[in-house]
Amino acid sequence: MADAQCVIPNLPCDFLDFLHHFGNPEVHSDFLWTTTVALVKEPTATAAMEETGAFTAPPTPESVNTAFMAAMDQTDKAPHDSELRTLGRQGVARTTGTASMLRQWGYIETYPLAAAQGPAAPCRRRVYHLGVTQRKYVLAPEAAREAAVRKLLAARSAVETTWSGLQDDTDVMSIMAACRKAFRDAAEAAPTMFPKHDTGYIATFVGRKVVLARLAGGLSVDWGGISRLDLEELSCDQSGSLKACDETWSAADISNFIFGRPDWGMFVSVFACLWHEAVAVKGTSRQALLKDIENNLWTFLQSYEEHDLLQVHPDDYPAAPATKLPDPFWFLLQGSI
Repeated sequence: MADAQCVIPNLPCDFLDFLHHFGNPEVHSDFLWTTTVALVKEPTATAAMEETGAFTAPPTPESVNTAFMAAMDQTDKAPHDSELRTLGRQGVARTTGTASMLRQWGYIETYPLAAAQGPAAPCRRRVYHLGVTQRKYVLAPEAAREAAVRKLLAARSAVETTWSGLQDDTDVMSIMAACRKAFRDAAEAAPTMFPKHDTGYIATFVGRKVVLARLAGGLSVDWGGISRLDLEELSCDQSGSLKACDETWSAADISNFIFGRPDWGMFVSVFACLWHEAVAVKGTSRQALLKDIENNLWTFLQSYEEHDLLQVHPDDYPAAPATKLPDPFWFLLQGSI
């Protein structure tokens, strides 16, 4: 981004939280800490991890355990319910969030543990209620947790050279490629931690945050030289929002079309997701909504604010266009990031 001060107030809260932690050299220089912060997403959980002092040094078995336990203790029974609901509107939760990440990594288990126990069997381990649904979890047995942490640290070691190399890289496509390679290598070293069928999405999900953090830190990019296909790789565009734009358009063209500025192309799929919420609340048909957009883009964008869906959209809307918007603007009606 041209100006970090302009970018920061308009990012979804998990992006803001990631930017905060990525500013810590011990986090951005370390694959495991970066991945943990990016996947947890919940500012309440990452703040609890930070307060333990874990992020002041490279991860060790002790600091990883301390950080994970702090996150679970702080988010038990969802005291940050509004934060969770906001995050739920901002992306896919299948492999992100405190509970999803720790379950994938084998650190916690769903409860009840097995049908053989029977519904009335007492639980001798603390039951945690995590996530917006407050689903029940218990810690995995100590030996399983120790094994999980060893695998995570082994994955970290396996990607150390690749992760170190991207620290000074100044090409956004190369940074994303390095993130993808790091996750492929992590999947080879610890396949149960980073399943291969998930690593493509997770690598892009984490890579997008890394790229945005580098941009907010002053990395300069010629967005006119980034193609739409390249922008798709950078954007974790699960719903295919960018495919509505002409393939010949550059990232600058797309950004100018939507936001009236050349450097926000990576936010197109993000805000398509967020505006979808306003569309759902509005309860109108696709045709009627397109007519609203054509008549007055400003009014449509303000509808997001009117329904108290948090200040997570651009605050410097472009003026309503002089000409009718083409049909590719339908992507604002689509689903998640």
